[in-house]
Amino acid sequence: MDLVNWQESYSVGIASIDSQHRSLVSGINKLYREMSLGKGTEVLSPLMADLLEKLAVHFDYEENLFLRFGYPEAEKHTSEHEKIIAKVTDYAGAVNIVSRTSAMTVANCLKEWINEHTAGEDQKYSAFLIAKGVV
Repeated sequence: MDLVNWQESYSVGIASIDSQHRSLVSGINKLYREMSLGKGTEVLSPLMADLLEKLAVHFDYEENLFLRFGYPEAEKHTSEHEKIIAKVTDYAGAVNIVSRTSAMTVANCLKEWINEHTAGEDQKYSAFLIAKGVV
């Protein structure tokens, strides 16, 4: 059972970014499945660390494109990235105390982020970057 199903509204039309988004969805679902099976911190902590790494790499990739091509909304978008990293980091730190509750909080937080940020904010840079030749 998955928590997040890929939707075309998540696609920004840039293959490299869409691939990263799909990888994040996969990671969220893996965390959710393991949590649903009652796995403990020995399984959930590495999965959350992996998700944080994927987020960091993805955000760095987007932000480098913004800088390279002069995306006018870069500062606002980067601020949103910083907020989600801080939120997920806080939740992930609590996993050693209340593993399944924290894992579920992280999974739901990232589901909300995928639904709102990817299907909303990321769509705003799509046309800009595609016009600059990013595919």
